[in-house]
Amino acid sequence: MKTLADIFDGHAPESAAAAVPGGPTLSYKEMADDVERAAENLAAAGVRRGGAASIVLPNGVGFLTSFLAVARAGAVGHPEKNRRCHWCGSSQ
Repeated sequence: MKTLADIFDGHAPESAAAAVPGGPTLSYKEMADDVERAAENLAAAGVRRGGAASIVLPNGVGFLTSFLAVARAGAVGHPEKNRRCHWCGSSQ
């Protein structure tokens, strides 16, 4: 069974995986590398399989990377839209 964490499997590494109008375009390889690195950082921070992580980011490549990294770590991502981040003070 395929899961969200398997989204990069079977695609040409150089093909576009994510594009933001007026912003960056990432290939499947770039996106997979970013997601894997973020998932490792989440695990180092204590996010575990079956756990949960809130994501306080605007829509864009950073949000997509974070959401997929949480899935790769085996946790459930919870987007917190229209909230203020208590760590950095930014708001959505």
